[in-house]
Amino acid sequence: MKDGNIFEVKKPIILDCDIFTFYCKNNKNQKIFLDFIFHINRGVQYKNIPITFLNSQYKIKEETTKYDVHIYVIDSLSYYNALRSLQNTRQLLLNKLNGIEMKFLNINGENSRPNAYSFLLNKNSYNVTDAFGNKPQIINDFHPLNPCNHPLNISTYIVNYYKQMGYITLNAEDYHFFGMFNYFSCVGIDKNLYHHSFRPYQLLRSRYIKDNFYNNRKKEKCFINGLEILEFLEEFLKKNTSQPKFSLIWNSFLIHDNMNNLFDGDDKIYSFYLKNLEKFNNSFTILMGDHGYRLNNFQKSDIGFHEHKNPYFMITIPYNLRNNAKLINNLKINSEKHISFLDVYATLLDILTEGRNNNFINLKPYDLSNVVNDKIKGKSLIRPLPDKPRSCYEMYIPIQYCLCQLNFKYLPQSNKKEYDMLKEAFIYQLNKKIIIGNLTNICEKMFLDNNETFFVRKVTNKNGKALYQVEAVTLPGKAMYRAMFNEKIQLIGNDIIRLNQYKHQAEVCEKKSEYRKFCYCKKLLNN
Repeated sequence: MKDGNIFEVKKPIILDCDIFTFYCKNNKNQKIFLDFIFHINRGVQYKNIPITFLNSQYKIKEETTKYDVHIYVIDSLSYYNALRSLQNTRQLLLNKLNGIEMKFLNINGENSRPNAYSFLLNKNSYNVTDAFGNKPQIINDFHPLNPCNHPLNISTYIVNYYKQMGYITLNAEDYHFFGMFNYFSCVGIDKNLYHHSFRPYQLLRSRYIKDNFYNNRKKEKCFINGLEILEFLEEFLKKNTSQPKFSLIWNSFLIHDNMNNLFDGDDKIYSFYLKNLEKFNNSFTILMGDHGYRLNNFQKSDIGFHEHKNPYFMITIPYNLRNNAKLINNLKINSEKHISFLDVYATLLDILTEGRNNNFINLKPYDLSNVVNDKIKGKSLIRPLPDKPRSCYEMYIPIQYCLCQLNFKYLPQSNKKEYDMLKEAFIYQLNKKIIIGNLTNICEKMFLDNNETFFVRKVTNKNGKALYQVEAVTLPGKAMYRAMFNEKIQLIGNDIIRLNQYKHQAEVCEKKSEYRKFCYCKKLLNN
């Protein structure tokens, strides 16, 4: 971020930005007041930009209606947590905006970034393996590069598609250090693609996070849990324009570290939607999670592990389409089906192109790859999904994150040979992560905690092929992990899932590495 011009305020000033800093000094040049202000810059020129994403054979009918689209992502919001804690907001959207909840949305990756790749870029970032190795491995879309280390190719970015089609775009995120694509210390998108962005506010917060003036003002304005992004969105909704609007806001602070905050947040989110009900009434409005809660002991439980893989998703229908029986029926039937974030991407593309092109009347199954210069991996939720349930493999979902559970049975301890091989393989793969992450100088080598049970569950297919799921506790630090191995005792997906919090064990010596979840800092033992 580059600082803009500094003005001494003696008369009215026309502001050419969305975010600005306001501060006062006394006659001793000492700062006595600091605040960050946001609004929607009314001087932005919304210029037409070339449409480059459409297939040359595909034609858009300009006379059809472009509906506003608004997406609100609450980080770590699972389907069941929303049912427990977001009752007022849900009932408002269900009853007043004809919202429809998708019960079985399945994550495509462990945390926010890979799931953002899927529903915003149409990309899968994990190699996908068939459970028993009967099908070829699906290589991830970024291979051989690590998408964290390079600027993202925006040629498939759904927000950019909407911008090219004449939408005014807004993006707002509340986490002050990173955003959806550059967490944790990734490059992400290296340019501003939005007409209105909250990003400068994020960066200012990171700069002044310990400033008493700033923190006092934040308390005075009741800016808690990142919900100020709703005020920024509200300003955007108020903006009068003949052009359609697209917004994407991502709220990380609300429940990422404490899932119970949602009970209090429900009232504030409900009030926001109620106040702006008219603005949302004729739009496609999506309220969703990126994954479920995955910190502390909750994820160790079976329900916690399920919720991690099952984020919340609700979509509301524009008022003008609420008598469209086919559209409503498709969504209601699909609400009971297994879906992925790649289906969300396909839905957003369909709303922008083919669905709109025929006024949402012809809603038969359609291959959206015909629309764009890309293979669309998902299927639109406004069209009928296949009668036969799709497998996680078909939906580019790694087996370790699949909602469809195999019939695992606990392996008796008497199977000592299998236990010994799995223990050896697990701890080898765990320490290998520390080596690959170049963390051996600052992180301890890990050992199995022999005072804790090493759990093994096993399933065998009709051909006798085995698959193992293990849960282990390691020292130092009592770290808890889950992993899957095939019958050759090879780690599935090259992935080990951390089940408990690691911030106070790892981030005292390493804050940036994606491998820090495997780390116990040596300095903690030395101290």
